[in-house]
Amino acid sequence: MIAKDIIHKKKLSKPKCILICYKPKLQEIVSDPIWDETLYMPWPRYEPLPGFFGVSKRLLSNIELVGKTIEKKTNIYCFSATYDNEAVNYFINYFKKNSTNSSFSLIPDGALNLIRYPQSLMSRILKILRFFRLLYSRNLRYTYYSGDRLGADADFVKSIYVISGLKTEYHEKKVIQLKPFFSTKITKTKQNKRALIIGQPLTGYKLIDRQRLMHISREIREWSYTHDIDEVFYKPHPKDKEENLFEEGYKLLSGEVLIENFLSNNYFDYVIGVHSSVLIFAKQLYGNQGEVISFGLDKLKFKNQSLKIKLYNLYYELGIVIR
Repeated sequence: MIAKDIIHKKKLSKPKCILICYKPKLQEIVSDPIWDETLYMPWPRYEPLPGFFGVSKRLLSNIELVGKTIEKKTNIYCFSATYDNEAVNYFINYFKKNSTNSSFSLIPDGALNLIRYPQSLMSRILKILRFFRLLYSRNLRYTYYSGDRLGADADFVKSIYVISGLKTEYHEKKVIQLKPFFSTKITKTKQNKRALIIGQPLTGYKLIDRQRLMHISREIREWSYTHDIDEVFYKPHPKDKEENLFEEGYKLLSGEVLIENFLSNNYFDYVIGVHSSVLIFAKQLYGNQGEVISFGLDKLKFKNQSLKIKLYNLYYELGIVIR
């Protein structure tokens, strides 16, 4: 959507569009013809190359991979959910050096965009060490910036795309509201009642203890029973090995299923979770014909209470039910 919007507004003639995926399975589900190429770029910290300086080798390998696909001395428009991590940040300097003009934008990442995330003093001190990657390669020059961790306050970030209706703390001049994801809502085709439970690594991220998690999980199961749900599906989160919120009798979906794509092709009367960004996606997709419900939001331990308040307000504005 964002790529198409940029092409239209900038009146670009046949630009080359490249989608970079950090998970290999994502390449298989990309079907939009707007993408000329899709590249799988391994995450340096998780998939370093063999030998000494494996992370630095992977970072440089990723830059070289992208460098081979872009034309030299052209205009480059880069979009990322954050510019803080090393996997993305080193491309800032590389694109600036190897383009006529480079533009950088932030794109939505669910609830991550609700509040600002100031960089701590310790975080900024530790990032100084990234300067020494220059000793390995001149292409590994880290771009430092102050303010928001994602890069919202950085001078090189010219625009910040946010989900329609989302109230953020970003500078108004940078914010661009996205159009609704879907021009038409998906409709119910089956008579039986179906619900989809969205798993999250709640205990893994220490947002809740095991006892409270079990209470929420039982509450969802009992609610499903009292509402005569015929089929209950469960989608595990890729980072949740414990399968939080899963109960016996649920139909377990493969962890490799892309949930946005699955929801777009399958109607559910109820989409249930705690505070997953999938709830926002489902509400925009189904509108008022399906019910999107958040269970146990009050039981989560947020480090930032401002985020919790904003989540409550956002769910209320979108029509997501909080139980």
